[in-house]
Amino acid sequence: MNKLLLRFGILGVAVAGFLLIARFRPRELPVEVDLTGVGPGAIRLVDVTVTRDGSALLRREQKFAAGAPRKLLVVPRTTPGPVELDVTLVDDSGAASRERLQVTLHEVEEGAPPPVVVFPKR
Repeated sequence: MNKLLLRFGILGVAVAGFLLIARFRPRELPVEVDLTGVGPGAIRLVDVTVTRDGSALLRREQKFAAGAPRKLLVVPRTTPGPVELDVTLVDDSGAASRERLQVTLHEVEEGAPPPVVVFPKR
């Protein structure tokens, strides 16, 4: 009887450990940057850096010949929680504008839209 309880105890601890590890493993957590308010047709370069606690998780720099799209999808591989998006936009004249935006990343259900961060109008 004691051996059986010991085996179930070890099995229970192992299952709990695997569930804990699965909960905190990094995964792809999308976030959408809405550039509608800044006139995305005039934007030629977008530089997005995703950081958490001062450590960079992702940096994406993209150039556009015909102007940036209205929404830009960024997909860092990390755990759910708060992050900072550092977004720099460069327009036709070479003028740059930079904003640091706070967002909380979470898992997105299949078919559901990702969190949207709206870039402030300039």
